[in-house]
Amino acid sequence: MELAQKLDIRLSKGQFCETDSFRPVASSRDGIYVCGALQGPKDIPESVMQASAAAGAAMGRLASVRNTLVKAKGQNYPPEKDVLGKEPRIGVFVCH
Repeated sequence: MELAQKLDIRLSKGQFCETDSFRPVASSRDGIYVCGALQGPKDIPESVMQASAAAGAAMGRLASVRNTLVKAKGQNYPPEKDVLGKEPRIGVFVCH
């Protein structure tokens, strides 16, 4: 309830997030999505399904800016070396 007040999200009479039947993960504020127990009592599989729907809705809003911060190869990696004819070097890492 405190978080809903801070985000200015409308709540129902039962103190759950108010949603629409046709947009079940959209809150009363544009761009804020809800899932799980914030929307109402439900079991874990339904909560997981709604979480996937909320993530998909958020990604839909971000689609227009996808890959805008990608750097070209070479800016993130050291330059490649020609190893043709050199003895191979192999490392083994064991983690416990």
